Amino acid sequence: MKIFGTILLLTFYLTSLAQEEIVTQTLRIDIPNARGATVSEVFEEVNYIPLESNKVSLFNKIDQLLVTDQYYVILDRVGNAILIFEKDGTFHAKIDRIPKRKKPSYPSTMFQVISVDQVRKEIITYSSFGEYAGFLYVFDVDGNFLREQKVEANISEFISIGSGRLIAYDSPPDEAGDKDTTYALTYIEPDGALGKKYFPHNFYLPSDDRWSDDNNLYPFGDGTKVLSKEFYQYEVIELDSGGIVAKYNFVLPMSYSLPKDFLTNTEYDNRREEFIKSNPSVVYSLSHLYRIDDYLLFHTANFDHVDKKRDLIYHLKTGTLLSYRHIQPDSSNSYLPVYNIVAKVQAADQEHFYTSISSSYMFMEYRENKRRNPVYNDVLTQYFTAGSRNDNPVIIQMKLKEGL
Repeated sequence: MKIFGTILLLTFYLTSLAQEEIVTQTLRIDIPNARGATVSEVFEEVNYIPLESNKVSLFNKIDQLLVTDQYYVILDRVGNAILIFEKDGTFHAKIDRIPKRKKPSYPSTMFQVISVDQVRKEIITYSSFGEYAGFLYVFDVDGNFLREQKVEANISEFISIGSGRLIAYDSPPDEAGDKDTTYALTYIEPDGALGKKYFPHNFYLPSDDRWSDDNNLYPFGDGTKVLSKEFYQYEVIELDSGGIVAKYNFVLPMSYSLPKDFLTNTEYDNRREEFIKSNPSVVYSLSHLYRIDDYLLFHTANFDHVDKKRDLIYHLKTGTLLSYRHIQPDSSNSYLPVYNIVAKVQAADQEHFYTSISSSYMFMEYRENKRRNPVYNDVLTQYFTAGSRNDNPVIIQMKLKEGL
């Protein structure tokens, strides 16, 4: 009996300890008072990496940017291609075929979403279209096809957390009768078996009500960490290979906030678009979510086209709130742009976050900045001398100063 009681106490202790490992933090985001700054005040370094442009490497658009310790991996959905560049921008490889599958006749069909297994050094892709559906396709970083794997889970998005494991996101059902049949998050093991599941969909969301902004899953850090969010929710979940490690509850000013029952109240069915468009200041989605040490980066999506404080940088310890769009170039970065209103933040590793900007815009800024006599490093001097406005985009790599 004593042994049984000891086991119960030990089980209770371990369960409590496991629960304590999930850190919950409330973030009060005062959007109107997010402040601006200059590049030299905020960033320890800003680097511009032009991507090599030739007949093979030219692409349409960066739909997804993934960063490894050696490469930039880019998804170009329209071009049905995945492109791999070395960290200095040199073109490395291109993936535009899947063995035993026909080359697509239409854009945006073969590669819907990609991820990188940073442990195995593999690129994983998935599509829900036609003959490509139902399988994960795996390539090495040189663009060679390795294998395909049948997927049993419903996948809208997925992220690799290394060593062949994935976290998959599935959208909520669109009919009331399908409630409680799916989960928002599912771990997929290396053999394809389904592992842990989180957040059963105890609600439904009609297809006409699905207003989001960008993805629901975002990789960051060393390739084993993910941030996740759900439709119309102000809670962000941080996960790693073991499960949920943190929850961030965003508290926005009342005029920026959705009704608390906006997701579950059936009175809003087929009227959610009407509501958020008639209340343009209301934030209907959090997106572009990344964490670097004590900094959380995110986008607040709404229909207020006057309000420009949407892309924010929040310090988890000091509460400092910066408006990314209002960080002004200065001599430290040769007066070049650090923000892209369309791309926003596109990736983050353990030290830097990344966006990209078109060569057309870069060359426009180059012409306009001549009056300032900026000093360019060797990379940018070569780019502006030998490149053109029709070249591939330029990756912008930024490192925030500590303790802002």
